[in-house]
Amino acid sequence: MIYEFKFTALYINGFDILKDILYFHVKQANLLHAEKLEENASDYAFYSFYIQASKKEMIDFAEKISQSIPLSINFSFEELKELEEIEGVEFKKNINNFYEENIFDAKLIKESGNINSLKKVFDWLIHLKYQNQEIDTFEAFQEVLHDCVKKLLTEELVLETTRGKKILSLNASQEKNAELIFWDIENLKTYMSTEALQVQSLASYEKPIIALNPKDIFRENLGDRIFWCMLPYDLFLSALGGMLLQQGIHYAYILSSDKEAVLSYHQKKGVSLAQNIVVSQSGVILDTQKVRGNPFSIIKAHQKELGKSFSNKKIQNQKHLIVCLSKKNPTLFWIGENGEYQSALNFNFELNPKLVLQDILVYKDGEKLLKNFYQVFKDTKDRMEIFNEEHKKTSNIFQFLSVVAFIAQYDKEFNIDSESILNHARKYVRDRGPRIDYKIIKDEQQNLKLDYPKILRSVMSFLLAGVDEATLSYGILDSMGEFFGNFIQDLCVNFSLQNVLIFGSLLEEKIFLDKILHYIPKNIHLVLPKKGYLDYYN
Repeated sequence: MIYEFKFTALYINGFDILKDILYFHVKQANLLHAEKLEENASDYAFYSFYIQASKKEMIDFAEKISQSIPLSINFSFEELKELEEIEGVEFKKNINNFYEENIFDAKLIKESGNINSLKKVFDWLIHLKYQNQEIDTFEAFQEVLHDCVKKLLTEELVLETTRGKKILSLNASQEKNAELIFWDIENLKTYMSTEALQVQSLASYEKPIIALNPKDIFRENLGDRIFWCMLPYDLFLSALGGMLLQQGIHYAYILSSDKEAVLSYHQKKGVSLAQNIVVSQSGVILDTQKVRGNPFSIIKAHQKELGKSFSNKKIQNQKHLIVCLSKKNPTLFWIGENGEYQSALNFNFELNPKLVLQDILVYKDGEKLLKNFYQVFKDTKDRMEIFNEEHKKTSNIFQFLSVVAFIAQYDKEFNIDSESILNHARKYVRDRGPRIDYKIIKDEQQNLKLDYPKILRSVMSFLLAGVDEATLSYGILDSMGEFFGNFIQDLCVNFSLQNVLIFGSLLEEKIFLDKILHYIPKNIHLVLPKKGYLDYYN
């Protein structure tokens, strides 16, 4: 009998470790096998692994691979089928591969006191050098590990890892791009605010990097900011981490470096490239890598997905919606058809805080609101004196929030790249914030535009009511997500749109990704950016 084990992956090269494991176990079972790899019009790549076996042999094989295949963010098991015959594939035996059973067993690697485990690690490392000396015996390797632990307890340690040169330090780094590496999953959960799906992703074979917030109790020690966090991503770091855990060291700061490394090594196999991701509450995983180009570079990369039918329904027309929600690039809502695009909403914001405050006067009770605001926030007028009457424009809604943050006194100085609202919102522990007015009006040419002064007007009212930074900031982002979701729904209904592509660096912020996915209509075919196309840069 022929059995097909079918897997899916986010991209065509996402099956490498899976293949090694299947090859290993099919060789151990002495079974004939075949394979097929394909990528079609769907969002995924498909890999089918066929075996010729009795039912008992199939069950034994399935149990073996289920125990060996690691949790992965790139591939997953799809289905098992029993087939009478299969055409277009060639069955064969005897594959040589480097996979060794249990080498990726984290428990074995962490138990650094286990000599057999450390020997496995040593056997898998090649070109191991410490202080420019080749390390070619297991005894020397043990000494190197102990030396590295001692060094790290008193100073920084520079290693050339499988992801390049890294500085490890136990002291809080002042570098904004310093990341955190936790030596096991339990300590990561102790220090950082996490969700179950984030933890599962961090523990996956690929060992990705995820932005996390320290728990309130640890903010003073770790730093009051968001950190990109990871677990040990190669065997040497796993062994080193095991020994540090015995010393009561639960994590270290890690930073890319061009300094000379005291130790360098390579690993025979099982090396995963650095991958920064964001994981939504609903399980959506996005890679944060960006592409050099423009909006059309991203649209072109997703043309196949934009041409798909939704839920087996025939596409009524070739129109689709393109949405860019970026921290740097223009905010876009484009309706596209046959390569031509028309803007559905005009985004044009004033960036001069002094002029934005003046715009409040055109609203009913605007003068009263400003008067009350100046009375409560007494230095507001003085803070506006540094600005002239010159208009400064942007088409990016996130940059407009820097004006809101400055007037709300979340920032002492005006900074167009401010992330204060994001930072405050991350500290909010509930699921819904106060509602901020995001309204659409028509300009003089009868084109739709966002009434941005009304956003500030709404925020000022909540400030006067004494709403705290975290609650109000969360409400700003929550209401923005709801507004975008509702507007997308209206466009899809009015223009009979089925396919919607949403991209942009705002999606790498979990708090915003969760909101936009929550409010987005469920009766559309939503296309999210594939790996390497979250946003664009020039």
